[in-house]
Amino acid sequence: MMNLVLSDGRFWRSITYCLKCVNLLVKVLMFVDGDAKSAMPYIYEAMDRAKEKIAENFQNQETRYKKVWKIIDTKWNLQLHRLFYAATYHLNS
Repeated sequence: MMNLVLSDGRFWRSITYCLKCVNLLVKVLMFVDGDAKSAMPYIYEAMDRAKEKIAENFQNQETRYKKVWKIIDTKWNLQLHRLFYAATYHLNS
């Protein structure tokens, strides 16, 4: 394990890639999980901002972030994309 961590450049490139994506998504999840107020009306904007920042983290080179966006979009469409949430987003904007 120590050899992998200290000498394998692929390991650190993979870690860097993950951090450029996951950190932003965790911030969105923390925002949604907050107790102060209902965040669901704002989740559309939060996810859009997170995706834009992920693209920026990869110098807007679509080939570098396309897979991550696809994972986000798949989960989004299965779990969070609901007419009710969309309506609250548009009413609050």
